[in-house]
Amino acid sequence: MSDCVSDFPTTLESTFLYEGARFAGHFPQHVVIPGAALVDRVVIAVEQATRRQVIGLKQVKWMAAASPGSTLILRGSVTDSLLSFELFAGTRVTCVGSLSLEPLA
Repeated sequence: MSDCVSDFPTTLESTFLYEGARFAGHFPQHVVIPGAALVDRVVIAVEQATRRQVIGLKQVKWMAAASPGSTLILRGSVTDSLLSFELFAGTRVTCVGSLSLEPLA
């Protein structure tokens, strides 16, 4: 049995503000949001939206960098215990991937 796609909102929107120490070493001439910080934001948003714990990162493919201040848009769909997602910075796809979710009780 598959979960309904409606378990995950079609769009979650957020802005990642510049935080000096967190961005240290991430290209001072052209500051970008570290990939680990983006994945962290995705995991938190998914857990809040689905009310299920993320138990694994299946894959992430980076497509483009995201700059501080960019509006981040997360879109995803759930099938059983797998959530597939796309993260946009404005209109550009930043990354695509999938997360393993705890099974439904």
